Amino acid sequence: MDKHINRNNLIEKLIKVGIQAQIGTYASHIQPVYQSKDKCPNSLEIFNRALALPLYYNLKEEDIDVAALYLKKFLEEEK
Repeated sequence: MDKHINRNNLIEKLIKVGIQAQIGTYASHIQPVYQSKDKCPNSLEIFNRALALPLYYNLKEEDIDVAALYLKKFLEEEK
């Protein structure tokens, strides 16, 4: 994903049109439970940019097409 795209705004837009979306992965070193003082720039970069889209057993191809169309639309709006 382009570094200039705001992942959180993208998630909000997808949710508003009924597409399940969330943070794609977490950076363990910034989670309060670990109380880490480590610096992990690559992990933080991935955390800030990763996006998880619908993925489940009975996901229909039509649902994938709709998610892809909205994702493309919203990404184009970000540019």
